[in-house]
Amino acid sequence: MHLQTLLAIITVASLGSASAQNTSHCEYSCGNVTIVYPFGSGKGCYYSPDFLVTCNRSLDDPTAFYGNVVITNMSTSTSEMEVMMFVAHDCYDRFGNSINNNGPRLRLRSFRISTKNRFVAIGCDTFASITGKIGSDSGSTGCYSQCGSNSHITKDLARVWGVVK
Repeated sequence: MHLQTLLAIITVASLGSASAQNTSHCEYSCGNVTIVYPFGSGKGCYYSPDFLVTCNRSLDDPTAFYGNVVITNMSTSTSEMEVMMFVAHDCYDRFGNSINNNGPRLRLRSFRISTKNRFVAIGCDTFASITGKIGSDSGSTGCYSQCGSNSHITKDLARVWGVVK
């Protein structure tokens, strides 16, 4: 099975000019990712547990993680962290039975999703949503497509998408 990923950009308002404690055990890079304060990978190296980054060195290339999400870049100049997210999928057999699906989730406590991202749903009879909550306030948005009878849909016409900006 081919694993697809999606680049998500997370806005980190507090990346600013803060500096880590001067400790010799702090890692400042993992693979191609520079780990910048308030993030860190060791006790005393990050602002709070919400900023913990781990480095998996058992892979061919050392890989930085935020929880179970791969970090591809961190920037103090733009206050952003780029991560790779799994792409949701729902696969059906020729009889219309679901045979393989997933529902990836990204839970953020101290961060916002950047407006540089685009949320897309591709396929027939597809619904995708984003839900957010701050305190007791919550909201959601999403994409929906409906194609009708399969007898009238060709493979090229079956690719329907919606984009929420």
